Amino acid sequence: MSDNTLTIIGTLITVISSAFGFYQFYKSKQKDEILTAQLWSIFHKIYITFGSIQSSLSIYKQKHNEKIDHDMIYWLSRQESYIQTSLCVTPM
Repeated sequence: MSDNTLTIIGTLITVISSAFGFYQFYKSKQKDEILTAQLWSIFHKIYITFGSIQSSLSIYKQKHNEKIDHDMIYWLSRQESYIQTSLCVTPM
């Protein structure tokens, strides 16, 4: 093979490799954006659940002020603390 043919083949391989590298970078950024959106969605759902449990706990305490079931308070408080722990790990 002549030097001219090797130069053309080398240039072609370089251009194809560069194009593939840019494509992989674009796909990687796209995956990162999807993952970040999913993490924010999970964070939002946990936050809504936390609010629901807090509301349930306060409504239960108001309605059953005289006859409070301590097991119910225990389990609602436990769920509340579990969700608070989950909220400490925020998405980037």
